[in-house]
Amino acid sequence: MQFRKFAAAAGVIGGVAALAVGCSSSDSRSPFEEGGTVTATAALGALSGATCVLNRLPVEDLVLGTVTTDVDGIASFGLIGSNGPFLLTCSGGNYYDEATATSMAFGGSIRSVVLPRQPFTPLNIGVTTATELVVAALEGNPPGTINLGFVANALLEVARALGLPNLNLLTPPEVVNQGNPLISGTDARGLHALILAGFSQLASELDLTTAELGALLADDVAAGQPIGTSLIGLGSPAISSAADFLVRFDAAVLAIIDIIVEPGIRDEIRANVIAQQAVAQSPGRGFVNPQNPEATPTPTPTPTITPTATPTVTPTATPT
Repeated sequence: MQFRKFAAAAGVIGGVAALAVGCSSSDSRSPFEEGGTVTATAALGALSGATCVLNRLPVEDLVLGTVTTDVDGIASFGLIGSNGPFLLTCSGGNYYDEATATSMAFGGSIRSVVLPRQPFTPLNIGVTTATELVVAALEGNPPGTINLGFVANALLEVARALGLPNLNLLTPPEVVNQGNPLISGTDARGLHALILAGFSQLASELDLTTAELGALLADDVAAGQPIGTSLIGLGSPAISSAADFLVRFDAAVLAIIDIIVEPGIRDEIRANVIAQQAVAQSPGRGFVNPQNPEATPTPTPTPTITPTATPTVTPTATPT
C-alpha cells in the first residue's frame, strides 16, 4: 500500500483546498504577486529523485513550478510570484529508511498545504509523512466547510496526535540520509526528523514499510476514524486499539533516539519528547478533526538537563 498518487491530489486542489481560501483571501486578485523564494524539504527519510509540483490554491490548473529533489530531498523552486496558499506534492523517488539505514523506492506521493505568507518572505516548506496526514484531515471534511482556519487546526491536531503538540509540522525536517545519518539539532527541524524516524521504527516493528504505514494512517485520518485504527491486529504483540497505537508510536519515537540522534544531545531531546508526549495525552488525542479541535495545550518548556554536581569530600582529621 502506498500514499495516494498525484492524480488523487487533484481532489485537494479542486475540492478541499479550492474552498480553503474562503475566509482569508480574494479570488479577484492576480495569482502573480510580490512573492518570494520557495524551497521544500521532502522526507519520509530524505526523499531523493522525487518530482515536486507547487500549485497555488484555489487555482486548480495553475502550476507554479516543478522540481526534482536532490540527494537530500530538497527542491528549490526559486522566486515564485505568489504568496499562496499553496499545495505542494512530491511523488516517486527513493527515501532513506532510518530504522534499517537503507534506501527504499517510493511509488506514491506526499503533500503539504501551506498557509499564505507575507509578501517578499522566503518560504521553506516541509513535505513529509506528517504533513500528508494534515492534507488527509482536510480531505475528510464535508464539501463547503473548509477554510484556512481548518488548515491551521489540522496542523495542530496532527502534531498533537503524533505526541509533539509544540511542533509546527510545516517546519522542514533536518535531513537524515546515508550521508547524514544522525539528527544533530534539538530544534523543530530535529524534532520533525525524529517523528519521521519514529514512523520508520514502528513500521519495522509491524513488518511494514514506512510508506505503507503512512498510507494506512492517512486513510484513517481521511475516514474520520482514530489514527491507528487500520493497524489493529498488526504486529507481535498485535496492536489492540487506536489508543494502543498511540502508546506504541510514542515508544517507537523514544526508542529510535539512541539510533538516530547524535549522542551529545540524546538526553536533551529525550527529555523534551517525554514532556511533550505527556502534554499531548487526552481522550481525543487520536481524533484529528480540524472543524472541532481540542483546546491548544500550553506550550511545554524544553526541559533543562542540569549536570549532577560532583560531591565535595571533606578529609577526615587525623587523630592527634
